[in-house]
Amino acid sequence: MSTDDDIGELAAIVTDLADALERAHQAAAPAVERVRERAAQLAAPDRRRVVGALTVRSIEVVEPDGTVRLVASSRADFPTRTRIGGQPVDHPRDVAGMLFFNDDGDECAGLVFGGASARQSAGLTFDRYRGDQVIELRQDDTAAGHAAAVVINDQPDVPVAEMLARHRAVEAMPEPDRAAARDRLRADGYAPAARVVVGRTPDGTAMVALAGADGTVRATLTVAADGTPALRLLDEAGVTLWEAP
Repeated sequence: MSTDDDIGELAAIVTDLADALERAHQAAAPAVERVRERAAQLAAPDRRRVVGALTVRSIEVVEPDGTVRLVASSRADFPTRTRIGGQPVDHPRDVAGMLFFNDDGDECAGLVFGGASARQSAGLTFDRYRGDQVIELRQDDTAAGHAAAVVINDQPDVPVAEMLARHRAVEAMPEPDRAAARDRLRADGYAPAARVVVGRTPDGTAMVALAGADGTVRATLTVAADGTPALRLLDEAGVTLWEAP
């Protein structure tokens, strides 16, 4: 076979290959276009995806820079560490629910709930900046009865991690020593004070309690389950100064 024949055969092979590649390209073009469109959707900052059902144990919602803004979790996976005042804080809680975080990445609110063995409880709380909860909406249902309240707290001007550590140390003490230790915490400024409580007690009484900065209740307004009203003013030791009726 001559050189011209070899070149002609090679040219025919190249032509057939080019035709095959063109046909393959045309066949693949729709699929390639769909891939490009999907890639563009996934890269878009406002992408959305709708699913019929989603089963998870924990979800984190974060900002583009990675700052956590919301954690929704089962009890088993509820965070045992949070961040308050720019510092990590060990704070295990035997609950399920959600934690909310501010622009600094600090915990600023929570919605928690739980229930078992004839008890059910839930709470919605809002925290002081770089501090603990100052507004609480809570309910607790036990064999003793159902209680619900809105509580307004004063929080001490101390680091939350330090306050929690001191409270845990007190709770680890023998029972006879705890009352005096709690009093010392309050005297040292390491205890929150419930200033306003509006709620229902387990015996069915509707009540409003007002306290001083040290948490000592100084005035109560109650209406018993049978409709009997009462107003009391108290001194710093809890002794009634005046009441009506």
